[in-house]
Amino acid sequence: MIGPLPDRPRCDRPRIDRGFTLLEVVVALAVIALAMTALMRAGNQQVLVAQRVEARVVANWVLLNEAARLRTAGTWPATGRDQGEADMLERTWYWRSETQPTPAPNVRHTHIEVFSDPERTTREGDLDLYLGRHP
Repeated sequence: MIGPLPDRPRCDRPRIDRGFTLLEVVVALAVIALAMTALMRAGNQQVLVAQRVEARVVANWVLLNEAARLRTAGTWPATGRDQGEADMLERTWYWRSETQPTPAPNVRHTHIEVFSDPERTTREGDLDLYLGRHP
């Protein structure tokens, strides 16, 4: 039979911490990398949202400018379609409008749309405008 294990010799020196093990450092770096990836995605999403908001605001300004142009033209708007471009904030915006008669003979309805691309496929905003004239 085997007897009790002999006592190990004790070292009277205090234990010296030698730092982190390689495994602990690798795990910590992996956690930091995952956290940074999540932060980068969140930051990128915020930039995209800010760009969309800016596009909508500027498109609204283009709509309001076109509406003001129609209101102050001094002539009764002809029915039909029209389109054009507007430069605002170092960017070209593309608008399209359609004017139609209404049941009221002295009122015309104009629908204006603003696009961010020349093909007019990415609509950024629209506005309905009713213009009246005095008989």
